[in-house]
Amino acid sequence: REFAARRAFTDSIKFKRGVPLKLMVAQEKRLVVGLAAREYAWAKVAQKYVHGSVRGRPAKPGLRASKSFEIEVPDNITSVVERVADINRASPAKKTAEQLAEIRELRSSIDNITKINGDQLRGFKTELRQARESINNQIQREGARFGRPGEAVETTGAPISDFPQLSGRLYLKEDIDELMKIANTKDNVFFKVTSKVTGIMRTPQTALDPGFWFIQGLGAIGLDTFRAMQAAGRLRPDIAVRRIPITGALLAPFSKGDSIWGTAMWRSMVGFTSKRKSAEFWADQAAKNPELWEGFIRHARVISHQDTFSTEILQEITRGGIITKIDRKIPFHPFERAGNAFTNYMNAASWETWKALKPLTKNVNDLEELGAFVRALSGRNSLRGLGISHTQQLVERSLFYAPSYTRATAAIMFKAAFDPLSFGGRQALKSLAGLGMAMTFLFGGVSLAEQLKANGGDFSKLDWNDLADDLKAAWNPTSSTFMTKRIGDSNFGLGGNMRSTINFMGKLIKGGFNDPENLLPWDMNNRLFINYDHPIMRFIRGKSSPLLGTAWDVVAGQDFLGYSLDKPVDYLKLPLNYLPFGLQAYLETTALGRGGGGGEGPAIGSSEWFGLRTFPVSAFNLYKETAERELNDTWENLKQTDFLKEASRDKEHFPELVAAREAWEQDRREKSNEFQQLADLHAEGTKEKEASLVPSAIEIDWGRPGGGKVFADRYKSTSAQYSDNYSIAAKAMGIEFQDLDEFPNKDAELETELIALDPYDHVKKDGTPDWDRFNADADAIKAQMTPRNRQAVENKKFNVADPRLEETLRRRQGAIDLLQPYFDAPKYKGLTKAEEKEVDDLISLVDEVRGLLSLQGKSVSRGKLFEFMLKGGIGDPKIVSTAFVLSKKSIAHLVKTTTKRDMVFANPDMVTFYSFVFYDLSDEDQEAWLARFSPRSAIGLEAKAPLDLEK
Repeated sequence: REFAARRAFTDSIKFKRGVPLKLMVAQEKRLVVGLAAREYAWAKVAQKYVHGSVRGRPAKPGLRASKSFEIEVPDNITSVVERVADINRASPAKKTAEQLAEIRELRSSIDNITKINGDQLRGFKTELRQARESINNQIQREGARFGRPGEAVETTGAPISDFPQLSGRLYLKEDIDELMKIANTKDNVFFKVTSKVTGIMRTPQTALDPGFWFIQGLGAIGLDTFRAMQAAGRLRPDIAVRRIPITGALLAPFSKGDSIWGTAMWRSMVGFTSKRKSAEFWADQAAKNPELWEGFIRHARVISHQDTFSTEILQEITRGGIITKIDRKIPFHPFERAGNAFTNYMNAASWETWKALKPLTKNVNDLEELGAFVRALSGRNSLRGLGISHTQQLVERSLFYAPSYTRATAAIMFKAAFDPLSFGGRQALKSLAGLGMAMTFLFGGVSLAEQLKANGGDFSKLDWNDLADDLKAAWNPTSSTFMTKRIGDSNFGLGGNMRSTINFMGKLIKGGFNDPENLLPWDMNNRLFINYDHPIMRFIRGKSSPLLGTAWDVVAGQDFLGYSLDKPVDYLKLPLNYLPFGLQAYLETTALGRGGGGGEGPAIGSSEWFGLRTFPVSAFNLYKETAERELNDTWENLKQTDFLKEASRDKEHFPELVAAREAWEQDRREKSNEFQQLADLHAEGTKEKEASLVPSAIEIDWGRPGGGKVFADRYKSTSAQYSDNYSIAAKAMGIEFQDLDEFPNKDAELETELIALDPYDHVKKDGTPDWDRFNADADAIKAQMTPRNRQAVENKKFNVADPRLEETLRRRQGAIDLLQPYFDAPKYKGLTKAEEKEVDDLISLVDEVRGLLSLQGKSVSRGKLFEFMLKGGIGDPKIVSTAFVLSKKSIAHLVKTTTKRDMVFANPDMVTFYSFVFYDLSDEDQEAWLARFSPRSAIGLEAKAPLDLEK
């Protein structure tokens, strides 16, 4: 549909759908209106002349006969004009009174004629409009004249200024709207400017970058490989060798090659060095192959040169804009030469493809499909022929890098997928299959070369399983390493639209298979509700123009690789988007330190310059590999273990592992990774928390009952505050602590929660701790910890930086651990815990009775009351007799045990943190404890103080 907008479409609606006016309106009505309009126009001209003559001497108007209507100017108008002209000639200076009076009479006459003609014209127009509306209403009711019997249709005329060839008929309004939409050439000022700016930015990345030429020729490379394999299958190695892209390029200067890509590259070099020789080549080809050339021009419609039309990536060179002006100031004219070289590259690829595949065609339809395939293979198509308006073209060129090339590549893939049995579909399949074979040979060769290098060139030691694994990894379309091979700390592979499209579809299908919601690129936690890491957004972003890509980076707050733009200095790297791809890759590797570092910079830059795709191995993968190598175990066994965590901080024994982890954490910081932000927040919070608790730990009075309660309470409240802040930050980042198995600071938070746990958090009605609930809480926390960390906590080894604070926590935890045994220890010999409670309750009851008797003025000792109960047989003799013995100090030791006393004296920290233990002692024991332990202060804590608290 090359001329669909202007010729084919207009011809179609003119002869097939347009309804001639004579079928709707009497022809004489139109003629009458036209005649009346002409007479009215003559009268208006004469009227203007006569009115002007009253005040002066204007030039006489030339009233000419109408050729359209074949009539002369009416006599009544001609006579007035002639008489006024005679008067003006007769009075060269000033008109007399008689002449002015006559002119005024003529003025009244011409005014009357003009009024009559105007009224007639209005009347005739009204009749014509009524006739048209009447017939048009009939057409709208029946629709038969437009091939829609029984339908109501809406008709209109075509704008005569835009489409004069369509005048004189009525058309379907939808047809005219479609025509105006396709043919609209009114430029949008904004997109006109941005399209120009984008084109200028894109030129150095394409015209001066051979890598883009290589990528645009991937389809030809695939076709060459397939044709070479076909020749090899027919046992024609001589032909197969000439069709291999590299050997074909080497043989092309001698006219011996048969490679589409190789010949195109040679013609590109000729076009770069000599425009004259390039023109001579095309003239020679047209002369030697007249019939083939004629079919190529007619069906392929892609041959171009810089003076008429070139591919979209060179438009800014061919339009004579600022780049052309700059180029003319340079003696060598690099942009002009680059444009001529690339145009010759594309034209030669198209021509060679046509020559190679033309013998396979059988009919005109095959020729048209071959022409479409040639256009798509060379990355070209006619946007105008596809019905895309000029404004839309400007929009696409402003927003996307190479929309025409993207469409062309997608056309090959979709043709192969959805129409594989057609002629064009078969050629598309050949191209894709050949590209796959070329990739397999390339990556297989690199894999074998790496093995030979490692084993000293011994072919007998080749591991074919490793080769198979490498090819499987390269062929995995759901991985970002699809069609790449790792060399050093960077991945190298083929670029291009086919690779990116297949990779995009693979990732999308994989995500949708696991969860259909993954197909939607939304993120409710993002400020713009967009998931920038979604395959759809990554694919679109990868196709964006330099201008849109830069704007996208700013809006998203991160670049394409995920590095954040948080600080003003981060925005200084945005101009890299406008440099050639090879230079971009080199600077990102050397100046920004991404990927393999400065050592691989030249190799990466050169690879990108010649069309390969490179990207760094992720810092996390490098960390995993270092951990597996240094710790001699698999990552599955190492991850989330304390061994890995400790080794990752041990610079003395594992310096490479420490460096790899630090690089990974720094990489995550630069990408504003939520987990790393949370880890940094946790580290900062832990540091602040410990700094605030150290003074309280030092001020503990270890020789006073309850001297550590202030510290214990402060530790609990401070830990709760920082844990709450941590939890709030995690939820704000969309991270749920309890739902994650692999959480960087999970053990640290669980350890803090466990240390803060106190037996008196859960108390029974009698005021004693509920040990079942306390132990259940502690076990639940420990169950979430890794085995190594759980063992460390049980051994009272806490993850605390300050040794004084760690010592205080260890001693407090020791007191907590002894508290339950203290409560479980026997008080009285030979009694169960229930019987002990009965004894204590009886003593309390007797004390109450003594109090009531004292109010009556009677004083009775405990012993007397217990003695009365024993003689009267009141109560359990075992309980009463024990209470009786306890009431006598001289013999109380006979039933009392010393277990609790011994525990308190052996573990004085119990008294420091739980004062009630002290008051359970007898008066003599309390005095003894104070005498022995009250001199204690922060024993040993000062000696443990670090030399550098901040460090």
